[in-house]
Amino acid sequence: MLVLCAPGCDAERRRFRRPEEATLSALLVTAGTSPSAPQLLKVHQVAYVLNVSEPTVRRLCQTRVLRARKVGTDWRVFPGSLHDYLAEAT
Repeated sequence: MLVLCAPGCDAERRRFRRPEEATLSALLVTAGTSPSAPQLLKVHQVAYVLNVSEPTVRRLCQTRVLRARKVGTDWRVFPGSLHDYLAEAT
């Protein structure tokens, strides 16, 4: 299911109210995937999973700790990069 709303809108954030829903797999399943292009995660989604602020996620992207692409003025994080980052942290 692809939700069309502005980045960070309330409808998108409400889907991940409970901490157990804020897992990487929950983000990928609810966002849907396209076989032609990888599903990228938004800054606020990554911040919620890591329990850090959005500026911290942007800093991780800028310093290339997380593999990400800049789309306009926003960062999009590759899910595999987030998975690797979490695996290294544990």
